[in-house]
Amino acid sequence: VIQEAQARHQSTTGARSQNMWLTVEARFRVWINKCWTGGGMQIPPTMGWRQTFWTILGAFIGLLVLSSINEMFLDLTRSEYFLVIGPFGALMTLQYGLTSAPASQPRNVVLGQVVAGAVSLCFTYIPEAILPVWVRQALGPAFAIGAMVKLGIPHPPAGAHSVIWAAGEHDWSFYSIVVLCSIVSVVPATLVNNMSDKRQYPIYWGYLPKLLHRNLFGPEVKTKASQSLLVDDRSTGSVPQVEDSARTSPKPEETIEEQPHNP
Repeated sequence: VIQEAQARHQSTTGARSQNMWLTVEARFRVWINKCWTGGGMQIPPTMGWRQTFWTILGAFIGLLVLSSINEMFLDLTRSEYFLVIGPFGALMTLQYGLTSAPASQPRNVVLGQVVAGAVSLCFTYIPEAILPVWVRQALGPAFAIGAMVKLGIPHPPAGAHSVIWAAGEHDWSFYSIVVLCSIVSVVPATLVNNMSDKRQYPIYWGYLPKLLHRNLFGPEVKTKASQSLLVDDRSTGSVPQVEDSARTSPKPEETIEEQPHNP
């Protein structure tokens, strides 16, 4: 009986190891195929000249506003504090080149910077003897990006700033200036993008009460705007996420005719 039990155990163990090997081999083949062939999606269309002009104009105005704020802080603090403006180039690309992308929306722009910067700066309090700077610049941003993804507010410029904060060369004052300028950047992005009939920014606010989401000009204007935004927005590099007016407008009530009663 003992020998039979041992034989069964060996056969079961051998079958499990064989199945495990087949599973690992199959997953490895799938992984190689995904890395080599890609997803098979089509490349996005190029942007038209008119929308390219709006992108250039918006990026210029946005960076001009941020540069002026940077100069103001340099003058007020005698060059002690300034705006870490490098990652804001990525922000301009999002706000004026990918206006419909979730990472471009004000909710992600502001809250992403708040969360990622705070997480990354907390790692600077760990002594360098325990956590060297070169490790901290990888570990801090990794947790910062993970926090943004978990909270649903991923924002690439915030990930770039988190690498800078993890170096330990900037304090919370620089972080506050970046958050302030992120809030300010939403203003020109909203004003400039909405001058174009093919753009809508933001597509949602995300942190405003529903009472403020009401259309200021009534449902008719909202319907016209929705119809104009339904045109394939190849100019902005993404499809606008605006529902069709035919789907959003209430259907007329069906009238039921009363048939005469035949006794």
